[in-house]
Amino acid sequence: MSALILDAGALIGIDRGDRRALARVEDADRAGDPVQTNAMAVAQVWRDGEGRQARLGRALREITVERSPATTECEPGNFPGQQA
Repeated sequence: MSALILDAGALIGIDRGDRRALARVEDADRAGDPVQTNAMAVAQVWRDGEGRQARLGRALREITVERSPATTECEPGNFPGQQA
């Protein structure tokens, strides 16, 4: 089993209804392969609060969104490697 990892470009494709992006997700789902992305990719793409990104919102319900390592290693306002 392998995983399909989606970057921001793939998420934009899903949002815009790109047939190739949607087909790859459907193929992975049919094969039983997990579909994953990370929180940083979602943050780059998500611009909606009013329902205009409904297609992406529906897709994200079925996609595992992993936390970014940078978000687990630092406190808000501090960055990894930053001197205090």
